[in-house]
Amino acid sequence: MAELRMDFLTKEWVAISVDRGRRPFNFIRDASPAAEAGRCPFCPENSDLRANEQRGRGDVIFLPNLYPALDPQSENGFGRHEIIVDSPDHRLRLHELSDGGIFDVLATLRDRVAFYQQDRRIEYIQVFKNSGFRAGASIPHAHWQLLAMPFVPRRVQVMADSFDDFKAENGVCYLCRPADKRLTVCENGGAAAYVPFAALFPYCVNIAPRAHYKSLAAADDGALASVGALLKKSVTALFKKGFGDYNILLFEAPAGSGKDTGNWHFFFQIVPKLGSPAGFELASYTYMSSVFPEDAALELREELGTDHIERHQ
Repeated sequence: MAELRMDFLTKEWVAISVDRGRRPFNFIRDASPAAEAGRCPFCPENSDLRANEQRGRGDVIFLPNLYPALDPQSENGFGRHEIIVDSPDHRLRLHELSDGGIFDVLATLRDRVAFYQQDRRIEYIQVFKNSGFRAGASIPHAHWQLLAMPFVPRRVQVMADSFDDFKAENGVCYLCRPADKRLTVCENGGAAAYVPFAALFPYCVNIAPRAHYKSLAAADDGALASVGALLKKSVTALFKKGFGDYNILLFEAPAGSGKDTGNWHFFFQIVPKLGSPAGFELASYTYMSSVFPEDAALELREELGTDHIERHQ
C-alpha cells in the first residue's frame, strides 16, 4: 500500500509505502554507542573548558558556542550561536529530568529567545537539540543550541504563509484546531502531541500548546509546564521503541520581519534518527517513509499504555 501526502505547513511531499519497510538491508548496523573521549566541557568540574557561562533557570546554564556557525563580529556571517545545558548531571537525558528540571530548561529557552528578539538585526531564532551520535551530537552531555540569524530561512517563510492562508480560509489557526485522535500520541489540558498527517520522517512527533502563542517567548508558565510534560512523555515513548537518538526542533515565528506573524503558532518537533536522507530525498526534497503516521501514533500510544484506535487501513 502506498500513498502520497503533502505537509500543509512546509508544502513538502512524502511518499508512504509499508512495503519499503520489508526491503532487504544487507549492511550491518552498528548498534553500539560512540565511545566518549576527553573531558566534558559541560560538566561542573570542568569549568576551565568553557568561557562566559551564565546561569539560567534552576540548574540550567547557557554560554557562547566555542565553535560558532555564526559570529557577531563577522560582516558576512553575522549572528549568534550559543549552548543551553540541561543539567549538571552528565548522564541525564531530557526525558529523565524531573518535571521541574524540564520546566527550567524550557523557561531558559524562553528567556534566551526573548533576549534575541530585542536585537533588530536578528530575523529568525532557531533552537534545536541533537541527542545522540546519530542525531549529530558531538558531546553526549544533554544540551540545546540556539542560532540567532540575520535572515528568515525559506522553509520558515513558506510555513508562515501557510499559517496565514489557513487562517484566512478557515477562520481559525492551523494548530488551534482539535487534533485528529488517530494521530494523537498524548495530550493534557495545556498541550497536545501528535504525529503530523504527512510526517516526513517515521515516528516524528509535534508538540504544541493549546493556547495560541506565536513564540515561545510569549508562553506563560502553565503552557511551558504542559509542553514540557508532553516532551517527556513523547521522548519516553520513542525510547521504549528503541529510538534513542533524535533531534528536537523549535519552530518560531520570524523575529524581526516587518510582516505580521500573529497567525503563527509555535511548536516543537521531535525527529527520531532512523536513517539518513538518501538520493531521492536529496535530489527532490520529497521524502520516503515506510510507516503511516496513524500507525506510528498508535504504536507510541501503546508504548505509553494509553487507549488506542484501529491501525490504518
